[in-house]
Amino acid sequence: MNYNFRLLSFVFVFLCSFLVISEGIAQTDTGMTDGNIVVNPMRPSALMPPMQSFTFSGTITAASPTKSARLNRNAVASTCEVPKICDIFSTDAFPYNQHSFTNPSSESVCIEVILSTLCTEGNVGFDIYDGSFDPSNICTNYLADPGLSSGVPAVDVMLSYELAPSQTIVIVVFDVNQATCEIGGGYELAINGMFPAAVPTLGQWGLIILGILLAIFGVVAIKSRQFTFNKA
Repeated sequence: MNYNFRLLSFVFVFLCSFLVISEGIAQTDTGMTDGNIVVNPMRPSALMPPMQSFTFSGTITAASPTKSARLNRNAVASTCEVPKICDIFSTDAFPYNQHSFTNPSSESVCIEVILSTLCTEGNVGFDIYDGSFDPSNICTNYLADPGLSSGVPAVDVMLSYELAPSQTIVIVVFDVNQATCEIGGGYELAINGMFPAAVPTLGQWGLIILGILLAIFGVVAIKSRQFTFNKA
């Protein structure tokens, strides 16, 4: 009886641990819209969250909406440590796309945003806004910009920004020169950050199974006590 009791205790602890771990692994935090892809590499250490990369892709076309101005390319990128102010340089019609992203964690995270254009002779840029974007007033809700566009030949442009818990940002990708290659050329956006992992929780089935196991454990414990008492 003592052997069976110890065996059942071991099985109980193992199954409870398995349920908690598997439920935590099953959770997925995308924190974004537009049907983008999430890549979660292996956690490098138990003491630090994994680096996650959220990827957006799109194409600016002749049918894309336009915004009324663009910011000054002063070669100074916004950073988590040193933010920038809105600085309008040129007023014109600039075709753009926008993508929304929400911090999936309950902690502030310094994110790195990188724009890559698939058009090597194109010239595109991007800006970041808080919650929503007004194409008629590009300083409304402004948060950050990389201080550069991709240029010709095109290179990646990037910035960093301190994203508050559950904060939603709008990333506006726009065409600078309205050249043939830019209109119809594709681009990719990558958002990289050390997002803390979600706290594992038991789902509905996990709680049901845990309750059954607890009931079995209780019955076995009672039977063991009764057997010991009867022997005495």
